[in-house]
Amino acid sequence: EKSSSWQAVSKQKENTMSEIQDNPAAGGPVSQEEEQEDMQALQQLEAQCQSGEFPQDQDVDLASLIPEFLREGGEQQFEGPESEDPRFSTDRPGGFKTNDPKLIKYQRGIVFHMIKSIGYSLIKHRDLVHISLPVRIFEPRSYLQRLTDAWSYIDYLTYAAQATDPVERMKNVVTFTVAGMHLACLQAKPFNPILGETWQAQFPNGANAYLEQVTHHPPGSRWYITGPHNEYQFHGWGVYSAGFGGNTIKAHQRGPHVVRFTDDGSEISWTCPPLQIRGVMYGDRHTCYMNQIQFRCPQHNIHATVLFDAENKGFFKSVGRWLMGKKKPQTRPNDWFTGEIYRQACTAEGAPDTTQPKETLSRINGSWLAFIEFDSRRTWNIREQRPTPPHAIENPLPSDSRNRADLANLAAGRLDEAQSAKEVLENRQRHEAKLRKEHAKRTQKA
Repeated sequence: EKSSSWQAVSKQKENTMSEIQDNPAAGGPVSQEEEQEDMQALQQLEAQCQSGEFPQDQDVDLASLIPEFLREGGEQQFEGPESEDPRFSTDRPGGFKTNDPKLIKYQRGIVFHMIKSIGYSLIKHRDLVHISLPVRIFEPRSYLQRLTDAWSYIDYLTYAAQATDPVERMKNVVTFTVAGMHLACLQAKPFNPILGETWQAQFPNGANAYLEQVTHHPPGSRWYITGPHNEYQFHGWGVYSAGFGGNTIKAHQRGPHVVRFTDDGSEISWTCPPLQIRGVMYGDRHTCYMNQIQFRCPQHNIHATVLFDAENKGFFKSVGRWLMGKKKPQTRPNDWFTGEIYRQACTAEGAPDTTQPKETLSRINGSWLAFIEFDSRRTWNIREQRPTPPHAIENPLPSDSRNRADLANLAAGRLDEAQSAKEVLENRQRHEAKLRKEHAKRTQKA
């Protein structure tokens, strides 16, 4: 909280919290096309349920809900040459494709039975973080643990701290961010953290991570990570929302990520782009990122922009028409991106001052599934650099995620006990939230 940008970060938090409360669903306005998708999703589900495709007692191996890169042996690597690696190909639909048909069928069955029991209108276009979901759809981890997945290329922050050129420093921070994006495209839902829940972990390189759930509604988390030799401090907060619309989930983590470098006190900040999952209820399931990421280093007037799907706006519509023979396929998959690093004077808030001259310093391109290049020099290649996720420390605080009864029971395969424990925790949270609200009213009257 001592960083020079803290006041601006706090103001941004107030604006973000207000935005979430005013419009909790991450999906934004609902189009006529999305409404038609909703009806099509229900028709598909009803037909599949009547055919017996979604039996209620269907089961799935809990181990399959653990991300591959966290399992023993790590991610399975493509053994052939890069020219044959589909992640580097431009002749394919874009985004992260889920290739586990058993898991997809299992999840669709659970969602259908949930819709059938409580009514589709109760969850359509609502923020999913406010809906109690059955424990069978969860992975045995808390969202605090899940947050650190995308930071598993944390060595790039050490490289950034070692760089003396602010442009090279920016390149490493951009690489750190983009390289970890595919690790966040997970299909099982983590447990919502309880207010005050914590998680302490350490990365293999010695960086220490501290995370805590700091708000209940909307759910928000804070984190603080120190480099192996305190050469940097990586901190931030995130408020989460996810909107369900028939065959689509749109999710967004709002809030700043800030890396402060000890040597000169400079900071680089950015925010996460929205994420979209298509094929939730029928069809192939693809996950993609939308819009852009903007990086800011006001102390050196250095900025970077990474623009997703720059060539092919309206990707899913274009692919749909292509599959129906109405349109040629896109030039590149939508996981490809372009961007630049540039120098431009800043406003008082640290944003680029568009009234001032702009100097491009480096061109960026790549795919968040495969590689990133700066002026044709590759800094990350998924075939060569492996993620290094953190491990939980011994003797953590009593509030640590691992001490949750629902999570522990699910990890042990005791689904009924996990569901009961989850409901106890949720009821306790609602009761405590009610007490806080009543206390606030009494305080205002006094």
